[in-house]
Amino acid sequence: MKKNLRLLAIDDSPFKRDYDETTFLVGLTFRGMTLERADKVRITIDGEDAQRGIVRLYEMGGREANIILLHGTTFAGFNIVDIVSLRRQVGVPIAAFLEKPPREQLIIKTLERLFPAKIHIFLSNPAYEEFNTPRGILYCARVGISESEIQDLISTYTIESKLPEPIRIAHIVAGLLSR
Repeated sequence: MKKNLRLLAIDDSPFKRDYDETTFLVGLTFRGMTLERADKVRITIDGEDAQRGIVRLYEMGGREANIILLHGTTFAGFNIVDIVSLRRQVGVPIAAFLEKPPREQLIIKTLERLFPAKIHIFLSNPAYEEFNTPRGILYCARVGISESEIQDLISTYTIESKLPEPIRIAHIVAGLLSR
């Protein structure tokens, strides 16, 4: 993996269900471990605009990111991103990370009940794979990047938690926007 990659790390802000209609996607662009820019866009809770929001964050950064790191594939409740389609749209690898095992069956049951039209989007994503970190197992769904490149990325960017540092920092910053 190339040194000093430009990484775009994205997470969503917390929201109050049945109160908020929108929340933010936060995109932090890093060169290596150096934060170069921070952007945000609004997305609809349980909507269908998270993927457009991610593309917009990528474009706001001048389309310079070499890889996009996501904190999962669902944002703002059930605003689901199709990472295969996203990869085609932006032309760079996509890696979605979770600290805990994915709960696919629970999500599918909820989607069947509340948003049946979104099940196909959720199921179109690649399965999460387990990766070892110094702090435990991390789960990653990936498109356009090999298993060994993900392991290199984890080794290079994992410092304070199981998550690569850019995603950990995006999570912290996004959390500030709900206060």
